[in-house]
Amino acid sequence: MKIRVVLLLMTVAMMISGCQSKEMKTEGIASSTTEYSTEEKSENQSEESAETEESVQMAEKTEEDVESVEEVADVKKEEPQESGKENVYKEQMELVYQALAQEWSIDKYFENGISSLISNHYEGSPLENVGYAFKDLDGDGKEELLISAVSKDVSGGMLYDVYTAPNGKVVHVLSGHERNRYYLQWLEEGVYMIANEASNSAYNSAWYYYSLNNGKLELMQGVIFNAAEDEDNPWFITYDEDWDASNDTHDDGVAEAIIEANERSYTTLEYIPFSAY
Repeated sequence: MKIRVVLLLMTVAMMISGCQSKEMKTEGIASSTTEYSTEEKSENQSEESAETEESVQMAEKTEEDVESVEEVADVKKEEPQESGKENVYKEQMELVYQALAQEWSIDKYFENGISSLISNHYEGSPLENVGYAFKDLDGDGKEELLISAVSKDVSGGMLYDVYTAPNGKVVHVLSGHERNRYYLQWLEEGVYMIANEASNSAYNSAWYYYSLNNGKLELMQGVIFNAAEDEDNPWFITYDEDWDASNDTHDDGVAEAIIEANERSYTTLEYIPFSAY
């Protein structure tokens, strides 16, 4: 009987002990699980925080890059882009621009090898009065640079300076002055000539008619008035530029008609004022 009681008590004790052990294990497992979950959650939160911070940084960098690109785009938009022909003749255009802006003396025009006729346009706004144009005068597909007054009513259509660049190197074709004037002639679509009216004195003048070829003016025909050579018959047809009428053809009837016919073909272009350069 006692044995049964003892066994029963032992059994009860074991059951109680087992329950306590089970509870302790459960508590241990729960505690371990809780600690692991907390650590894992902490690590996940750290990773998520790092990813969030990285995303924010990337977004800020992207925004900065976009702003940088937009700023560059704005700068490019604001800066005028020079065309190819303006780049070719940039030095020559800059020279004329400075002459107008500084209102050079006539002597300085001669020193720099450009037309002194430009100095006739200082009244008002010089940069508005003189301009530039681009035109293919010889049909080679490359445009020449022409300098003249913006208003043909002021200049009569005179050319002040003409430049060409047949091989990429700029050539100064002509420069007009008071007693040595040049005009553009239009013959037909794409075909131009250049007329030169020059004078040494009241007794000696010349009208030369040129074509432009490979950067040079080639004389096609000319008329000479030389009263010193022959006062009664002073008109001569010429094919050279030596001003020597003794080796030219004497012809009063045709000479003046040639001048009139050429004058009818004088033309002018639309010039862009240097204020827009």
